[in-house]
Amino acid sequence: MREYKFRGWHSLAKEMLYEDRVGDVFIWKQQRQPLKIMQYTGFKDCDGKEIYESDILSSGSTGYVVVWSPEHAQFFFSVINTKTTLVRNLKFPVFQYAIDGVCGVEVIGNIYEHGHLLED
Repeated sequence: MREYKFRGWHSLAKEMLYEDRVGDVFIWKQQRQPLKIMQYTGFKDCDGKEIYESDILSSGSTGYVVVWSPEHAQFFFSVINTKTTLVRNLKFPVFQYAIDGVCGVEVIGNIYEHGHLLED
């Protein structure tokens, strides 16, 4: 069964908050905390680190950011930089990597704490 977990970026404290109990981020949000909520994809990288929405990933010479697609109701790896012929913003479904083995990617940060990694 899939694990449902969330984290939240607190924009005033500039801090990533992780739940101690399921539903904590929604309580914080209800308390009007300035949070951007991100969901766990259900997958881990090759080092066993959990992959969340808005994480920045590396796979060889290609960088990705994890995005949610409401149109497709699934997570995608969106290309942010590459030294190959892949097109920037091309998206790959996360489940495709789960089939092929997610061990090809490594979490190297997230868009809030490591935004500089989004630059070429």
